[in-house]
Amino acid sequence: MNKAPDTSPIRALLDQAAQRIDSDSPRLDAEVLLAHVLDKPRSHLLAWPDRIPDTAQQAHYRELVERPRLYSRLDAGIRAPLTLLVAPAGGGKTVLLSSWLRSGGAAGDPAAGRRGIL
Repeated sequence: MNKAPDTSPIRALLDQAAQRIDSDSPRLDAEVLLAHVLDKPRSHLLAWPDRIPDTAQQAHYRELVERPRLYSRLDAGIRAPLTLLVAPAGGGKTVLLSSWLRSGGAAGDPAAGRRGIL
């Protein structure tokens, strides 16, 4: 999702996010997130794929998709003897950890593979 924030139409935002989201239904997840950010039903995304959301909406959407705050918390936590990740069932724990690891999380720590993440 590296396009300039003020020039990405809905279609491009969804395509880019679907490539980054690690789930069984990345396109659906991308649509649900963007519909939430725009405060519109999902049908709006299909009806207006060339609409360009404003800069604040695009920034908020990218924040939800890319999760930099959660990644930085995991990066900091990996230096501890134990990292505990807590969320309710279906809260996205496995998706968060797998996407963080795929994005290079813990890459600079050779002992990271021997540490436990619960």
